[in-house]
Amino acid sequence: MNKKILVVAAHPDDEILGCGGTIAKYIKQGFKVKTIILTRGVSSRLKNNSPKIKKLQQKLNTASKLANKVIGVNDLKFFDLPDNQFDQISLLSIVKIIEKEINIFKPSTIFTHYINDLNIDHQYTSKAVITAARPHSKSLVREILFFEINSSTDYQINSNGFQFQPNLFIDISKTIKQKKRALKAYSVEMMSYPNSRSIKSVTNRNLTLGNSVGLEAAEAFQIVRKIEK
Repeated sequence: MNKKILVVAAHPDDEILGCGGTIAKYIKQGFKVKTIILTRGVSSRLKNNSPKIKKLQQKLNTASKLANKVIGVNDLKFFDLPDNQFDQISLLSIVKIIEKEINIFKPSTIFTHYINDLNIDHQYTSKAVITAARPHSKSLVREILFFEINSSTDYQINSNGFQFQPNLFIDISKTIKQKKRALKAYSVEMMSYPNSRSIKSVTNRNLTLGNSVGLEAAEAFQIVRKIEK
């Protein structure tokens, strides 16, 4: 059995918000996990020539490494796509990045963003993953799962079925504390409660999801494709 998971996130902290507890759980079970983050995540907040960008990027890069270490991920790779501007670059350029990482790492499972998130980068990341991991006879990718992001997935309006509808709930009762510590490492990205992106709101969501299916805490996913032989 191929026990390799690739997490494809648009921004630093998306990987922890979306599946941090689940990844921590799988790593304890012996899975190998690689996370790729497609943008440094700060350039949209400042002018391109701002001297603060480099300093903030370094700070966020350090936070990313620490947060992923908390959940057990040591294989972490960053790219420099333009933050909140994925619609300004070709989808093919994103697909090529992900295809290359799939060919190198050879995962059986990919976690990535919900395709109808409010955030444009999340949408394009999702489309690129589906394209890069399209099924063929030699593909090792057997499963693609969408995760949700507080303050993005939950902000999407319920129009034309665009809201996230999970059909897989993974018990993170034993790893939710790890997820919380990882989110604390991303303190620069977290908001104050009751903002949806606050640590308390995120963990409240996990507790509510868990309770809805008879668990203490859970992360929710939408199964995009699952192939069994």
